[in-house]
Amino acid sequence: MEFDPEGGGLSKAVLDEFQRLSTGNVSDSLKRLGIKGTMVGLHPLFEGAKIVAPAFTLRQIPATDASVARHHARVVDEIAEVGTVIVVDSGGRMDAANFGEINALRAKIRGLKGFVIDGVTRDLAEIRKMKFPVFARSVHPSGTKDKVETVAIGLEIECGGVRVRSGDLIIGDDTGVVVVPKERVREVLTIAKEISKSEKKILESIRKGKSLKEAYGS
Repeated sequence: MEFDPEGGGLSKAVLDEFQRLSTGNVSDSLKRLGIKGTMVGLHPLFEGAKIVAPAFTLRQIPATDASVARHHARVVDEIAEVGTVIVVDSGGRMDAANFGEINALRAKIRGLKGFVIDGVTRDLAEIRKMKFPVFARSVHPSGTKDKVETVAIGLEIECGGVRVRSGDLIIGDDTGVVVVPKERVREVLTIAKEISKSEKKILESIRKGKSLKEAYGS
């Protein structure tokens, strides 16, 4: 199955426009609109990582029974729509990595756009080498076998302190990750573009020798 971007207003043209914006521009736009959408504590595994894609959500909790199914391999393998980024709510867990090289390679080959994990990942060198965008709190060598169970797929979750639903727009870059509610995409984009344009003018003024006061006032 392939994600239909037109369904949530996420046309290729809209995604391309967000691709040209920084998370800072989008975060400022969200703040101006009173939307809580800037994740806290998540970082890219390598410099230059970029994600602009709709979310596909997954929630996992510590396992109560070692025999329970984890399901996240199946989400990567067949359930998550092509063109989406898998966003994982693991409650900020730091002692077991939900994803690593094997899942990342399969996701990349399938056409998924990345992982955003409220927890840790592993196989740092290998993921960096394949240049598959992964954002997480940190890295940890221990896997999650017999340690987690999946309790929600495709439903509303929380990641980095932000509510995320499947279809919401995820934007990640070197600075971090922001979430744009799918029904607010176009208004967030309009304001973010205005902010970007304004900042470019300020930067150009500073390059010409103007002070911060002068640049902001011009």
